[in-house]
Amino acid sequence: MANNAASNSTAGESEDRTDWWYIFALLVIAALGQVFTVFYVPAGNFNTLGTVTGVALAALMAGGLIGFLFGIPRRLQDGAPSPAGTAEAEERSLYAGNTNLEQISDWLTKIIVGVSLVELGPIVDFIKDTGTAVAKSIGMADEPAFPIAIIVLYVICGFMIGYLWARLYLPKALNNSERVKRRLMAELDELHKQNEADVTAVKATQAQLADQPSARPTAEQLVTAISAASTETRAYVFYLAENLRWKTWRDKKPVMERTIPVFQALIASDKDSLYHRNFGQLGYALKDQRTPDYAEAEKHFSKAIEVRGGGADNDWQAYEANRAVCRIHLDPNFAQQPQLPAAAAQRDAIMADIKVAAQDGWTREWLEKDPTVAAWLALNQQQFPVTPSPTP
Repeated sequence: MANNAASNSTAGESEDRTDWWYIFALLVIAALGQVFTVFYVPAGNFNTLGTVTGVALAALMAGGLIGFLFGIPRRLQDGAPSPAGTAEAEERSLYAGNTNLEQISDWLTKIIVGVSLVELGPIVDFIKDTGTAVAKSIGMADEPAFPIAIIVLYVICGFMIGYLWARLYLPKALNNSERVKRRLMAELDELHKQNEADVTAVKATQAQLADQPSARPTAEQLVTAISAASTETRAYVFYLAENLRWKTWRDKKPVMERTIPVFQALIASDKDSLYHRNFGQLGYALKDQRTPDYAEAEKHFSKAIEVRGGGADNDWQAYEANRAVCRIHLDPNFAQQPQLPAAAAQRDAIMADIKVAAQDGWTREWLEKDPTVAAWLALNQQQFPVTPSPTP
């Protein structure tokens, strides 16, 4: 794809250089006519030179205007439009090689052609009379052929320069401006759609977290809304749910449970599992709800640790601490009466989590005070890990 783009770019530059040679050649011809004028008129007669130069420039401009009118590109109207944003839509020529200016150009060119065909004799006579008048003004009344040749030469050169410029370069400029406009309009349309999706996601989240059950979206609607939101808006949705969970998990558990669908929707929208905090927050909510789901909570803590990157050298050791609590509640020997020590594999997994959690001072402090953890350690004749010595 890159090679094709480079090849197209090179070809375009080569074509532009070739196009310039046409106009450059015509300019050379016009310049040669002016050089010829310098040598033809009497030496030192600057009035004569100025008159001839003025006539030549007037003829050049007149011819250029007529050539421009004949070469004005017409906007393409035929053919089905290509889908927006596709390569075909980007590359397809929008202008042929004529809005209001195009219609005026059509009318004027038809008038010029019609008048030229009908009034060809008077036009020839006008050129002869003009050449004769110029010849008299420069003291060359007996040689009107030279001014006539200058007028004809510069009209033709001006016509070709105006026509070629309008045919070769004006369509490219119009095409480029049209493509820029289309890209900008497409980008604005995408921004508008994304803004609407973000507003929908925030409203759906606020409705889910609010006190009116009838206004809450379904789980599917919440997933759809949050999945369509931008990364920044999903982060805002996350903090709305996290803040509510943190404020209510101890004494307003029914309110806290409203955050569970939000975290589930955030996980569903994270196709590549990039954000461990989504999994961690869902684990906290599942563990702390009125009817704890320790199995699902343990599963989400494990996923959060996997995404975060496991080990004591990472932050968020609270994941291991809470997973240890979940595993203790899931220990069948601890749940039965009378209680029995855990199986070796279960015991080792729980102790491994406790050891990682103990590396963080805040996590260690609340884990040591947890009565369930203390009872399990006593039953299994295990000691809470010793606080690591500070680094000298």
